[in-house]
Amino acid sequence: MILNRAETYNFSSIGNGFKIENSRELINGRRVLYKNKEIGLEWCNYYSAKTSDGFIAIEYGDKGSNVNFPKGIRIWNNITNTWTEIDILWISGMIGWVEQEK
Repeated sequence: MILNRAETYNFSSIGNGFKIENSRELINGRRVLYKNKEIGLEWCNYYSAKTSDGFIAIEYGDKGSNVNFPKGIRIWNNITNTWTEIDILWISGMIGWVEQEK
């Protein structure tokens, strides 16, 4: 016998192959995935994340901080597979970035 039941889906797709954990039971941060591989555990707000092909930018805060008042932004890319951190005093929101045509 097969039972139908609802299952939780703990990630929100934010575009370009990126997903961020949306669970409310966070202790250490949100898992960030690129093409279903974990690339980080970040204290961030997934609503403000921006992506392009192979790049993600997130507003972040220190562990346990109020991410409505972020410390700055972190940017990850699939070329270096590393995060770059930029502290920005009084950041009010991240809009995005411009991609230059080749």
